[in-house]
Amino acid sequence: MSVVAVASIVVWAPPVARRLGVWLAPRAARAVSVPLAAQLALTPLLLTLQPGISLFAVAANLIVTPFVVPVTVCGLLAAAIGPWWTGAGDLLMGASGIAAWPIARVAGAVAALPGATAQWPAAPWGLVAASLVVLAAIVATVPQRRVVRRAGALAAIICVVVAVASGLRPVAVLEDWVVVACDVGQGDMLLVRAGASAAVVIDTGPDDDAATGCLTRYGVTQVPLLVLSHPHADHDSATGAVADAVQVSAAWVAAPGEQASAAAALRARGVPVEVPGEGERIVAGDVTVDVLSSRHEDAAAANVNDASIATRLEATGVSVLALGDLEPGAQGEIARRVAPQEVDVVKIAHHGSAAQDAQARWTHHRHRRRHQRGHRQRLWPSGSRGARACTSRAWRRSRSPPPAATSSSRPCRAVASQRRVGGTWEPSAMAARTRSAEPTWHRAAPAPVVLVSGPESLLGQRAIERITATMKGAPVTRLDAGAYSRGALLAAASPSLFDDAGIVVVEGAEAMNDDFLQDALAYVAQPDPAVVVIIRHGGGVRGKKLLDTLRKGGAPEYTCPAVKKDAEIVDFARGEFERGKRPVSAAVVRSLVDAVGSDIAEVAAACQQAHE
Repeated sequence: MSVVAVASIVVWAPPVARRLGVWLAPRAARAVSVPLAAQLALTPLLLTLQPGISLFAVAANLIVTPFVVPVTVCGLLAAAIGPWWTGAGDLLMGASGIAAWPIARVAGAVAALPGATAQWPAAPWGLVAASLVVLAAIVATVPQRRVVRRAGALAAIICVVVAVASGLRPVAVLEDWVVVACDVGQGDMLLVRAGASAAVVIDTGPDDDAATGCLTRYGVTQVPLLVLSHPHADHDSATGAVADAVQVSAAWVAAPGEQASAAAALRARGVPVEVPGEGERIVAGDVTVDVLSSRHEDAAAANVNDASIATRLEATGVSVLALGDLEPGAQGEIARRVAPQEVDVVKIAHHGSAAQDAQARWTHHRHRRRHQRGHRQRLWPSGSRGARACTSRAWRRSRSPPPAATSSSRPCRAVASQRRVGGTWEPSAMAARTRSAEPTWHRAAPAPVVLVSGPESLLGQRAIERITATMKGAPVTRLDAGAYSRGALLAAASPSLFDDAGIVVVEGAEAMNDDFLQDALAYVAQPDPAVVVIIRHGGGVRGKKLLDTLRKGGAPEYTCPAVKKDAEIVDFARGEFERGKRPVSAAVVRSLVDAVGSDIAEVAAACQQAHE
């Protein structure tokens, strides 16, 4: 892509500037020609990475032009100087990062504008059409003869018009959502928001265009975890299209589907595919995923529906239960094994059919009231096309009451319908919410191998500091698991003739490379009892084999879950005072949190100042 962009700027931008000079001042024409030529030339390549065409890319590139030179120059100098002069390299990289910050902010702001992305026909016709438009645009700008240029312009217009007739339309990216049940026809697809442009995806449905269209509509470009509940076409046929449309980091499949076409399509695209174990927990961005089922581990299961992966997901203030296509017997088995719980959203098995276990009860408080910062909030479903013609349903926070149902309203496909029972809302199947596991970072203590897990960086830093403070004077060696070199762990954990055994802190294990994974697995099998190795894993599925080995081997794990909800922030602040031997009233804690906000680093600093 860089080669194409540079070539277009060098070769094509000058004639584009000459043609633009008819309508613009010379300097303005030259400024616009560079991003315009590069964007047009790259369009066919960009379509292979994500669907849609950015309508504001040229304007965005013009805005960030002053910052491109310092980013490029500082980055090149850092790469050239850094290996020999680390301090200067760090300073140059810092300067490059500062210059890159406004570029990222502009990109995010432009991407969030209404109609920022236009949908383009899917491959292969979409790629052919885009390539023809680029070729016609070259003919319309480069030749000297006016008649040839006019013919090229006409050809470009014809290609665009044909593409428009094939379905080019502005796509408004919806921002205010947490859980979405996509309308993918007779099938299932569920999005649970894991970040600004990320979502954990449960199944993909049977229709490629419907699946990728749902991802585009809700601004999803990254999928940290794709869960294919079981290998049936109405749940996984669009897997290849989803993997082509967005970046899929990892995938879970049921054992009967481990060798199926959907899993093969993921492997062909370089996506790691695993069969999760019963009780397994993964933190994927802002979403915590727990596996409730066990039958999905049986590759020879007689009933593939009963081998569905059933999961409970905890997102930003919303809990979700996804049951796949479990038959009543398998539902009852989970209900007897799992403690009674409560969730906000239940994805009923078999697309809401009547084949549900009568004894299982998944309690679903659809309109549960919440207290947050002095006012009440509700969760309620909002159809993207209203009650009369709902194509997908997104759950979001709002202080408005739910819309009144009409006689013509209908539920979205693949979303549980509810009935009122006493004071709660219950679908015809059981379940859901348990409190998140209590954080244990404040109990961190030395051991030959220690796992510090969870996405909250401040708590992870606290846990590591607690261990190092316990071993006063011990030398500390720090390693980066993402940039790890083979043998570095063994070398760091082996004391020399002149140094005592110390502490090895491995950061960034959630991005570990294969060399670290192999060395770590070998080391934890026979750790040195005189050395403390701390592995810091921020969450995600990378390194699952190492995490499973540590947990099964009994290595102590200290958790650092995300602290985002109002109640969690208040609990954290209260704990700060209690750990400082300065207990205060609930009113004082409440006032402090209201004054400081939701950043726990600032809350911690405010608590420390109050101690002093």
